[in-house]
Amino acid sequence: MLDGPRATRLRRRGSAEARRRLRRLRGAAAPILQTTVAAALAWWLARRLLPEPRPLFAPLGAIIALGATTGERGTRAVQVAAGVAIGIAAAAVVVDLLGPGTLQLALVTAIALTISVVVSDSPTFVVQAGVSGALVVAVGGSGVVGYDRLFEALVGGAVALAFSQVLFPVDVVRAARQATAGAVAEVGHALADWAAAAAHGDPDGARAAEGRLRATAGAARSAGSTLHAGQRTVRLSRLRLTTRDRLRRYAALHAHLDELADAAHATVLAAAPLVGDDHPAPAPVTGGVEALARAAECLAARVEHPDGDLAHVIEEARRQAAGVRAQAGDATLAVAAARMAELAAALARAAGDQHERRRGRHARAAAGGARRERSRARSA
Repeated sequence: MLDGPRATRLRRRGSAEARRRLRRLRGAAAPILQTTVAAALAWWLARRLLPEPRPLFAPLGAIIALGATTGERGTRAVQVAAGVAIGIAAAAVVVDLLGPGTLQLALVTAIALTISVVVSDSPTFVVQAGVSGALVVAVGGSGVVGYDRLFEALVGGAVALAFSQVLFPVDVVRAARQATAGAVAEVGHALADWAAAAAHGDPDGARAAEGRLRATAGAARSAGSTLHAGQRTVRLSRLRLTTRDRLRRYAALHAHLDELADAAHATVLAAAPLVGDDHPAPAPVTGGVEALARAAECLAARVEHPDGDLAHVIEEARRQAAGVRAQAGDATLAVAAARMAELAAALARAAGDQHERRRGRHARAAAGGARRERSRARSA
């Protein structure tokens, strides 16, 4: 059994990783439950409505549609049904003319992919057409049996539409807020984990946190997809002006996300040489990174709760970075201090943009109220 400093580092690293995975699971719990129930319901309905005893495409269609980015599930359900239709049509023609076989499967896949690429540039649509055609040939479906697969996909798509548009309709503002806040918060959590590892002389833990910051681009892309879906929904609906303003505010913060992630990554890379086995980084460095982590987490909380005291937290991070620069005795520490100052400045710019947009929203609301008062006065 391990004991001593190495065991302590391993326990700390495992605890941090467990917390991170638990946060991810909490965020995905509701979609997992919805998709599970929808897949089972699609299978149950298809077995009772269709002659096929194993309606494979019904649960697959529901899973693929509900696995889409929040706000795009309805579109994904239609794409799944259309892709299946193209794949099945290609399979039915080829199998009827040439029979089943390896070359026929390749031909069906090529035909389905070619047609779907010409029709649409949606990856879901293209992949679903190819997969559907290959599956129909592989399971031996042709003629009526092949077309039954289309009805299976329609059942799965209908169940997905019912879940996404009727039973659990998407709150586009809430989804955009959570996606943006989650991406910014991940930067803060990774910085905090790096600071904890560096403070205890754990270079492996510090490298793991650095890898998470490097991978933040994935969270940024996911948040961007959710924002785009929300903005598209707002344009096609009659949601109120305040809703559009809130989405613009989240989009403005998202525009700073790449800069924040790059600055955070550069900070920990610059400070990495200061961490060694059982050799903690200097306290001003770990304290400064902890302050920056708190500022990023506070910025994320400000998206969720706009009254957060963000300016004070960012100013504290700036003071910590300035303190590191003042104490820099070698080139490595000086570079780390400069990167910390750049990250603090990026956080301040993101916070300032949010503040200006909030002031603009309040000004527009006040102007609208004044116009309504003048209108009532004239009518009186």
